[in-house]
Amino acid sequence: AEAPLAGAETFDERRIAKWRRGRLERGLSPDAPFQGDPAQEAREELIDLANYLDQLYAQRRIGDEERYRAHAMLIEWDGWLARA
Repeated sequence: AEAPLAGAETFDERRIAKWRRGRLERGLSPDAPFQGDPAQEAREELIDLANYLDQLYAQRRIGDEERYRAHAMLIEWDGWLARA
């Protein structure tokens, strides 16, 4: 078995809390089926994340290497999701 990722527990807590908030805001039960195409929605979120990374870079909060590596991962994920 793989070792747990550092920060995964708190990330999952934040992720689940956000899902629940979104469900409440939309008046949906936690087990209501997802409406829409999750792959397409995720691809749109990747674009948002790339734009946030550009802002972090512009503010000098991340460097060239972090920006390049993150963008490369986002492009890779975009390709996977396009085929999903």
